[in-house]
Amino acid sequence: MTYPDYQNVLTESGLSTNEIKHLFSSFKASDYEKDQHLLKTGEIFDHVYLIQHGAIRMYYLTPEGQESNKLFFFENHLVFPVAPIARDKPSLFGIAACEHTRVLQLPFHDFKSRLESFNAWEYFYLRYLEWLVNEKVSREHRLLTLNKKQRIQDLAANESRLFNRINDYQIASYLGMSPVTFSRLKHSP
Repeated sequence: MTYPDYQNVLTESGLSTNEIKHLFSSFKASDYEKDQHLLKTGEIFDHVYLIQHGAIRMYYLTPEGQESNKLFFFENHLVFPVAPIARDKPSLFGIAACEHTRVLQLPFHDFKSRLESFNAWEYFYLRYLEWLVNEKVSREHRLLTLNKKQRIQDLAANESRLFNRINDYQIASYLGMSPVTFSRLKHSP
């Protein structure tokens, strides 16, 4: 399942083009340099981010300071705290830019309230929730059933832009292997 296109989802929810433009007119632009945080672990994830250009990653941090990437997002992806635990408690993960990134952002509760006023929130939310569950099941399957070489091949076949835009050590973390192992297997026949 591909990441939902927010404009299509909003249109399917019943919003007109003008209503969509009005919704996003109150978003504020922010620029982030590579490795700069949009959200640190322990902070409240209380914003919606629309990526204009660039890429971001969500990651977990071990007590020893080791990062483990969980998701990547790119241009035109709308990123928000889908799960209640993500928006109601201190974040269990961080969000950082993978390259120079510009996002438009708005507080989550403002965004949700506006969609509720159009009776569009439930449809909108369900589409992103379905994507998130599918992504988690696919990733879990990949990590638990494929060997390391197969994980790389699967990712290259299904998410090739990661290999063009994201550093190898970040991809290795996402695939659950060391950068050395990733590099060796990536280039092996």
